[in-house]
Amino acid sequence: MIQIIPNKRLKNRVTFMYKGHPVASGIDFKNGYYEVIPRATYFQSLDRLVKMMTIEQIESLCGRSLVKHHEEQD
Repeated sequence: MIQIIPNKRLKNRVTFMYKGHPVASGIDFKNGYYEVIPRATYFQSLDRLVKMMTIEQIESLCGRSLVKHHEEQD
């Protein structure tokens, strides 16, 4: 469901893809936690805060995203 794509140039930087949309970027701390920076176009205002999360929490956050709304517009 969620793809974590490492950045080719910047060490420990990742992009989170959800249903083919890049919904967030962040830092991989290599201990199971990620610093998640959600993109404003896919989330409500309170979900846009920078957070330390595990992969399960990231999946829950992406479930609340506005990806469905963007897919309907395409």
